[in-house]
Amino acid sequence: MSLDAAAAIPMPLVHTVELNAGIVDTDSGAQLYADWMWAPSSFDRAAVDRLSRLWLQALAGICAHVRAGGGGLTPSDIAPARLTQPQIDELQRHYAIADVLPLTPLQRGLLFHAGTVQGGDDVYAVQMQLTLSGELDPDRLHQAVQTVVDRHPNLVAWFCDHFEEPVQIIPAAPVAPWSYVDLSAGPDAERDVEAQIQRVCAAEHVAVSDLAREPGCGWR
Repeated sequence: MSLDAAAAIPMPLVHTVELNAGIVDTDSGAQLYADWMWAPSSFDRAAVDRLSRLWLQALAGICAHVRAGGGGLTPSDIAPARLTQPQIDELQRHYAIADVLPLTPLQRGLLFHAGTVQGGDDVYAVQMQLTLSGELDPDRLHQAVQTVVDRHPNLVAWFCDHFEEPVQIIPAAPVAPWSYVDLSAGPDAERDVEAQIQRVCAAEHVAVSDLAREPGCGWR
């Protein structure tokens, strides 16, 4: 921390006391840097030293509160999305949220069409079917999908249109919607496998239209 009176600076101060703070990367990790400047005609060094100690104590209290599970998002955290604090609090009562983002014009249009389907067939919902050869390792495939979602959590965002402007909610702990369907077992094993696949795909196609309850991406 730097405490400097403004006497050596050949220009007037904008404020009686000024604080510039930031995080600096060092060999031992990120460090908080704070630079205090003040008008010596109004404050002496002892007063500013006490002010700086109180400021650090307040920061330590905030850190302790967050480590204990407190805290949460505020409107400035989610800019450029525009929600009030009560609206953010309402979302956080239902979701563990990492971020809230506004929708692009294309997303707005797709969300509108998904909402008009009401459990029907959304023509804008796209399915991709992949055929894998060789021995299948379901756990490894599942982990690969989860790794993609960990890197791109927007793939499993929820959408909320309850406010003045719709928003997408990025989960704090993204989970890839995954289910494993074994068509080689059960009473339908002897039936046409292709027909069973089409039934599974049709059911999934309908499910993704409810973007407020389910992420837009799923893997079956």
